[in-house]
Amino acid sequence: MLNAVVLIFIGGGVGSILRYFLHTWTHSTDTVFPVATFLANVIASFLIGLLVVKIDDQILPTQYRYLLITGFCGGLSTFSTFSYENIQMFHQRQFFLSLVYTVISILVCFASTILGIWAAKKIS
Repeated sequence: MLNAVVLIFIGGGVGSILRYFLHTWTHSTDTVFPVATFLANVIASFLIGLLVVKIDDQILPTQYRYLLITGFCGGLSTFSTFSYENIQMFHQRQFFLSLVYTVISILVCFASTILGIWAAKKIS
């Protein structure tokens, strides 16, 4: 139990730091579209697809699930921020932008997860 908590803590910290760097890197682009959140969700979706296959195929030990999936991807993925940004767009009456952001986020993240699964099986 303690090992799992430590692995989640470490992975979550690294994922959160990467998310911070994505935000810092994209913040200078001055766009109304939440690029950092979008990229974080796409990257985490791809990695979850890739890692689940590698762990289920026993290529990676099970404890990597805690470190990489629950920790890293959980720290990197930003669904709560995604939700808040959509609420902000609604308050700013940017209904179309909110709809576009939601639809492409869902489609691209699903596609990223599928691509991650495909890549994991290709690597095997």
